[in-house]
Amino acid sequence: MNRDRCLTIKEVLNFIAKEIGTKPPICIPQSIALILSKIPFIKKIVLFYLKDRVYSIDRLREKLGYTPRISTYDGLKEAVMGYKK
Repeated sequence: MNRDRCLTIKEVLNFIAKEIGTKPPICIPQSIALILSKIPFIKKIVLFYLKDRVYSIDRLREKLGYTPRISTYDGLKEAVMGYKK
């Protein structure tokens, strides 16, 4: 989440690619991905990327009063910088 806005996998991957100075990954149309999911050895990988995932910190906010100190993008940037070291 980024200030109550969900980020897609594509947005996260594009941001990481920009930070490390490389091209963003290619996007395969869903119709082609569904066909590829019929291949046994890549089925799990394809289905993983086709599924929408949204993670919420609402319970942390409600139960513990948690408020993120940094934005999602700043957190991703720190993670990428740590990886580059």
